[in-house]
Amino acid sequence: MEKSKIAELKVLTEARKLEKHTLIITGNEKRFPKKYRITLCARMQVEAFDVVSNITEANDYSLNRKDEQNLRFMAQRSAMRNCKNLINHVELAYSMKFMDAASFAYWSNMANTVRNMLAAWYKSDKNRAENANAENRSHNPPGGEP
Repeated sequence: MEKSKIAELKVLTEARKLEKHTLIITGNEKRFPKKYRITLCARMQVEAFDVVSNITEANDYSLNRKDEQNLRFMAQRSAMRNCKNLINHVELAYSMKFMDAASFAYWSNMANTVRNMLAAWYKSDKNRAENANAENRSHNPPGGEP
């Protein structure tokens, strides 16, 4: 298996851990008052679900197909935005005293780790796509024979 596939699988594994952790914490009635479960908790859960969903979507698009490259990049960027939004919500929950400093550090670190892994995957894919596109242009110069 090539290196990028291993990294993609690892980011998906970590995102699923983040998703599960988010569901467990936001489902805890002792941690989050009922009046916040429909608003804050639901938004946190959706962000965590969307991280996994966007990673899966990005992985479904081929980097080798020019018509799918931008779709892949958009899904990767969406997953990074979902992580950032989740981190913002975790910070809000911490500021409202719904968790202690250790829980906040653990949860926000999980989300930051996934976000950093996504950024590395995105950067790697961008470089690979640029190199492949440059190579294709050198083999098929404009106005040249195919």
